[in-house]
Amino acid sequence: MNRYTEKLSGGQKRSLGFAMALAGDPEVLFFDEPTVGLDTVARRRFWETVHKLAKQGKTILFTTHYLQEADDAANRIILFNQGSIVADGTPGEIKSRIIHSSLSFLSDQDGPELRNKLSLLPSIINCYDKDGRINISTDDTDTALAAIFGNQLPVRDIRIHSGSLDEVFEQLTTTQEETAI
Repeated sequence: MNRYTEKLSGGQKRSLGFAMALAGDPEVLFFDEPTVGLDTVARRRFWETVHKLAKQGKTILFTTHYLQEADDAANRIILFNQGSIVADGTPGEIKSRIIHSSLSFLSDQDGPELRNKLSLLPSIINCYDKDGRINISTDDTDTALAAIFGNQLPVRDIRIHSGSLDEVFEQLTTTQEETAI
């Protein structure tokens, strides 16, 4: 209470601005890059508070370059590139339009025979190694997993990756920029 705002750190200034935005109990809140300068604890508290406000019926609009935060927090996302809208929808809708899902796993029987069996399964688009794991691209992870288990293939430590908004944005903007050239 006895400090001037110019003496506060960037994160403290950001937290103070957030508190001031809430002071009037507004129905609509606008935030521009709200978590820049916040440490991980302050960032988590910010998003917890935003989720509580949304549950209270508040409308919250924010701009961010941290697309993972948008993916985690937003009900609707509008992606812009050079002033034009390139995608609009829920995070899941946007990701499903452009990204193939992938599965990765480990196997004690890794080799050409296993990869050949994997490549013949329904809905598997591609099979490749990455970061010491076997990865497969697919349009339908449920069908791919059912086929893997149905054929009793020796897989373990399965991970599903649905793509990220960063990947979608990169694909949308790369395609757009290549078309313009």
